Amino acid sequence: MVQAAFSTRSFRNYSILEAVEQIAAAGYSALEITCDRPHADPTELSRSTLRRLQSTLARFGLKVSNLNTKIVSSMGEWGYPSWIEHEMAAREVRILHTIACIKLAEALGAQSISIPAGGPLNTKTREEDLDLFMDGLKRVLPHAEDAGLKIFIDAEPNFILSSSREILEWIGQMNSPLLQFYFDIEQFVCLGKDPFQALRSLSPVVGHIHFEHVGPIGTSADPSPAEEWNALSKILLTSKEIGYQGFVSLALYSSNKKPSELAALALEHFKRAAIPLTPPVPSVSPSSSTPHERSNGMAVGAALIHLPPTSSQ
Repeated sequence: MVQAAFSTRSFRNYSILEAVEQIAAAGYSALEITCDRPHADPTELSRSTLRRLQSTLARFGLKVSNLNTKIVSSMGEWGYPSWIEHEMAAREVRILHTIACIKLAEALGAQSISIPAGGPLNTKTREEDLDLFMDGLKRVLPHAEDAGLKIFIDAEPNFILSSSREILEWIGQMNSPLLQFYFDIEQFVCLGKDPFQALRSLSPVVGHIHFEHVGPIGTSADPSPAEEWNALSKILLTSKEIGYQGFVSLALYSSNKKPSELAALALEHFKRAAIPLTPPVPSVSPSSSTPHERSNGMAVGAALIHLPPTSSQ
């Protein structure tokens, strides 16, 4: 069953507590948290804020779908420090930050964290870069295993892992049940690849799907270009085709709408896109139907879009 989660990444000008409350108010039952300023960088998150975050998540009944550790602005520019820096001290910063994120994920009840696929290519050979990445992961994997967490690898163009073939081969070589792929649709679009075919190809290793829209959002009943929402529908249909059962995180950005409005719009379109995935309820005559049968039919639709209980609104 595919579940919607909204990313706090869209709430860059809000505190983590404000972001959580507004995502819950938009109707979500799950969210993805970014481990960066101003949200949940574990090296800066105070104990009191962590306790309030735990309490707020519990109050709204929100699940944490994933902790995203890709960008850490407190440590450097985008993508840095990476897992494949020349300097060991720089690599150590990334490794220790990731371990801290694992501990935070455990504290928040999350079942996964996502990490960048090594980092931007540097002057070393790809083989040397992969060796550095694997050396760092060997430090991190025991902590993930102890916490019962998955680690999702988030690829980027011009990173050491970017193509479907590279990702499948590398995860296969690592041979770890903890490692899966964070499928960001936009990255395959940037590479000029068909994202739906890429999702099919990578289906054995996909642990998370991410859908993003960047650009103007209109004010009409259909608030974004039709092709954007058609892409979301196709992703959900493809996810059903491959038997995907996890989260689809959503992130929207716009200069003319608040993140809370974007979150609500994204969920509205997710629900519309999910409707065709709902198994049809068998047609029965009034005399042969029972309240129990009708209740089951309603439960299927509610579970699919994960509407939160009324008391949590």
